[in-house]
Amino acid sequence: MKEACIIVFLIIIVVSSGMAVEKYLSRTSAELVVEIEKLENEINNNQTINDNQIISNYINNIENKWDTIEKKWAIVVEHIEIDNLEIALLQIKQYIKENDKTEALVKIQETKFLLKHIPEKEKINFKNIM
Repeated sequence: MKEACIIVFLIIIVVSSGMAVEKYLSRTSAELVVEIEKLENEINNNQTINDNQIISNYINNIENKWDTIEKKWAIVVEHIEIDNLEIALLQIKQYIKENDKTEALVKIQETKFLLKHIPEKEKINFKNIM
């Protein structure tokens, strides 16, 4: 009986920890998506994007937020996923610097996909367990 209680207790801890991580990933991912959508709107509304101070501020906000989030994500998210996201963010910054609006918008879409995909991939469900 004692062993059964310990096993149930451990299962509860694992499941509740997984749920907390899932909630954190979803929340922080959504925060980043909101910031990236602000950047996307600003890019869409401007012809020249490489010298725009508002766009630079959005990039800085995204980078600062990502630096904070990435440290915690690295504990639970596959590093290849984090690397892909970091590469996409660097490419967005470079395309903006080169005033390549089309490529910047393409990379923004890719980044939004990655940010939405990662929490979905880490969810505790039957599909992800098998």
